[in-house]
Amino acid sequence: MTVTAGTTSEVGGAPADTDWTTHNGDITDTNWQAPTDPTTPTRTTPCNTTDLATAPRIGLWTLCRPTTTDPEPATPDTPPEQAIPVNAIAASAAASLHVPPPTIHIGPNPANNQWNALAVGLPIWLWTTDPGEVNEQVSREGINITLSATLATMSFDMSDGTTITCQSMTPRPPRTDPMMKSPDCGYTYKRPGVYEIRATGTWHVTWQALGYSGQEQVAATSNHPLDIREFSTVVTA
Repeated sequence: MTVTAGTTSEVGGAPADTDWTTHNGDITDTNWQAPTDPTTPTRTTPCNTTDLATAPRIGLWTLCRPTTTDPEPATPDTPPEQAIPVNAIAASAAASLHVPPPTIHIGPNPANNQWNALAVGLPIWLWTTDPGEVNEQVSREGINITLSATLATMSFDMSDGTTITCQSMTPRPPRTDPMMKSPDCGYTYKRPGVYEIRATGTWHVTWQALGYSGQEQVAATSNHPLDIREFSTVVTA
């Protein structure tokens, strides 16, 4: 607590400092204090100041500023507790959900012939085993999260520069006409070669946690080699 007294040059008249006020004898003003004994002015009790010796007087009054308190150092506002980032935590859990890699099927099945190969120009049917829905309960940072994943699309990189995306896949029925094309997911190679078919399944993962919900995407891949050859027909007598 600090009180600044006036200067001796102000004694005997109205203080020049506008922060001072000439005491009019009204000792009920609690901002000012009169000497304990008006006939014998004392400088020990008139004001709460540490520099009473320089406090100016007018008559029997000691003049000083009202007691002021040094301002306390500013205290930064305590930031409110940050809300738990449920969305980010749950989305991270959804993105790390393990989904099964696709099991690739090719029709006609090349394993059914002695060459373990298919012919150039033969329509190929492509499909994968239906994995069903993947459900999982996980806990991250104290938050219980429900995850549910379903396969949305399947894409096949045919390794000849072509990629096909299938919303649905029909398995090739037995005893199908060899030149019949798949109704929804198939391909025909035009050149011989050993190709590495790469299937990528895209899954939609829905999460729920603490009353919130959202959706993420995850993917799983697998490869399948396929030998495409040119076959010649030899007619013997």
